[in-house]
Amino acid sequence: MNANDCIEQKGIIEDISDSKIKIRVQPLSACDNCQAKSLCNIKDNRDNLIELTDKSGSFSVGDTVNLMIEKSAGYKALLLSYLLPLIIVLVSIVVFLVTGFSEIIAGTASLLMLVPYYLILYSLRHIIKKKIKISFTKGQPL
Repeated sequence: MNANDCIEQKGIIEDISDSKIKIRVQPLSACDNCQAKSLCNIKDNRDNLIELTDKSGSFSVGDTVNLMIEKSAGYKALLLSYLLPLIIVLVSIVVFLVTGFSEIIAGTASLLMLVPYYLILYSLRHIIKKKIKISFTKGQPL
């Protein structure tokens, strides 16, 4: 991966079992000064665990790693997690309102439209993992 086309972030290995490594992502320093941090779920690093596969066996618990993801893959993730659900809700609420449903029913039904979307997304998670690759290397201690 070309470093200019990647988003880089630091993390610490929390757990290793078989070839699965759980990495706790460290918040970016840019998050402290961001005006949108109250809306973003990245600011709270307690739940930001990433599970990756490593067959090299060269990592151990507590190691600092540099995570790299291609910007295009990051955009795909944003599209799947934020933009498409927003479009589904907006389009479905307009359709329900135009067809004569009340606002409460239209709002509730449009939110319920997200249930099948996320079930489909969950069932395709293995395909998505192959498309959105995250690489990691040993980094400098924090």
